[in-house]
Amino acid sequence: MEKVTNHECPRCGRTQLNVYFSDQTDNRVGAWCEFCNLKAYYFGERLVPINS
Repeated sequence: MEKVTNHECPRCGRTQLNVYFSDQTDNRVGAWCEFCNLKAYYFGERLVPINS
């Protein structure tokens, strides 16, 4: 899995969202915000929160 940092978090608005990609592809699989602890997965292009 590859991680890309500094995306804007949809919950807190900070640029501390890490987006995770499947190895060797451009498919996003999940995300985690280091500031507000948002954890989510991607369903197509939609980011779906796992925790509240």
